[in-house]
Amino acid sequence: MIPLRVIENPSPNMVEKKFWIHPATYELLKEKFAGRMIVTMDTFFNLLADGNVMFIIGEDVAKLRGLGLHKPQDIIAALEGMKEREEFVKALTEKLAPILNAASAAQVET
Repeated sequence: MIPLRVIENPSPNMVEKKFWIHPATYELLKEKFAGRMIVTMDTFFNLLADGNVMFIIGEDVAKLRGLGLHKPQDIIAALEGMKEREEFVKALTEKLAPILNAASAAQVET
């Protein structure tokens, strides 16, 4: 079977601009995003312009993956779960405080 070559065209509202990039990086991007380089770079530039982007790289990514966190949704779920557990422990501590205080007072009296 002959592989199809996708010819990508920019949308009419785009402009062409010159920017600097290392040649090896450019080749890796062309290979990785063959046939969708324009839309990928447009998405990337929009994300950079957004201001609400967090980059997690290197050792931090390895640590997260080691904890079983592979996607942003995993990280959010883990943090939400942690917060729920903290709230549960706080509520439980408040409920048990009178019992613990009574037990502590009883020990002091003996």
